[in-house]
This record gives sequence, structure tokens and C-alpha cells, in this order.
Amino acid sequence: MAATRIAQGDQTMLTQLQELNEYNGYTNYPTWLIAYFVRDTQERDTYWIERVRCVLKDKLALGISVKSAENATVGIIAQELQGSFNDREVVNVVSVRGSMYVNCPRMKKFCTSGNDVALNVSDLLSPFTDLLRWALQYVDWFEVANTLLEAAKDV
Repeated sequence: MAATRIAQGDQTMLTQLQELNEYNGYTNYPTWLIAYFVRDTQERDTYWIERVRCVLKDKLALGISVKSAENATVGIIAQELQGSFNDREVVNVVSVRGSMYVNCPRMKKFCTSGNDVALNVSDLLSPFTDLLRWALQYVDWFEVANTLLEAAKDV
């Protein structure tokens, strides 16, 4: 019985890894999710579309071909996108007199005084940061940047 569950678990893991191959027209789910997130709100969408236009305009001003300017723009935007997600804070963590505190409203219920809750931050963040790092390594940043380039050309 236990061996059957392990085999089923292995099959489920294999299925999940195979799903990294394609999702909603993108290379994989992490790439689709980042592309969706970037364009999900008008503020983010406008920022990235304008950023693409600015970089493309600068590259075209150098007198290079349109194709070369577009390729250079995609490379620059891909790097900027990746950097913006790798620099994000998962949880708002502040240091007060050498102790780490998490400013999280849901955690307030565990603290009767209503102050920030002192936690072992590494214990709290470790599984989440590991999962995020795992997913982010599968993002095709160039594909997301190319999607933005195409959107910038359409507008």
C-alpha cells in the first residue's frame, strides 16, 4: 500500500514537471505567471510598455536596424524584469535592536499586545523563498520581454 502511494506520488511529480513545458501559449507556467503579473494592472502594464518604448527609441537613435534594436531592447528588458523580481521582498521584515520582526497583519492575532510579532524569520521564509527561487529559475525572461515588445508595438 505504501509503495503504491509513493509510486503515485512519483507519477504526480513527473506530471507536474512535464507541465513546465507549456502553459497558455508560454514556455511554462512560471513564465506565463510572470507575464500575467506584469500586465495584470494598468500601472504595471503602462510602466513596462513605456519602458520598452524608451529603450527601443534609444536603440533606434543609434542608427542600428529595427531588428537589432528590438533584440537589444528585449535583452535589456529581460534583465530588468528578472532583477525586479529577484529584488522583491517576500515579507516586510524589519530589524529592531538586533531582533527580526515581521510586519504582517495576520500575525497580529498571535500577539496580545498588538505589537509586531517576533519570529524566527529564517524558519518562516525558508520554504517560501526556496519555492520562489525554484519557480523563478524556470521563467523565460526573454519571452516575457518579447511579449512586452509586441504589446508596445501594438499600442
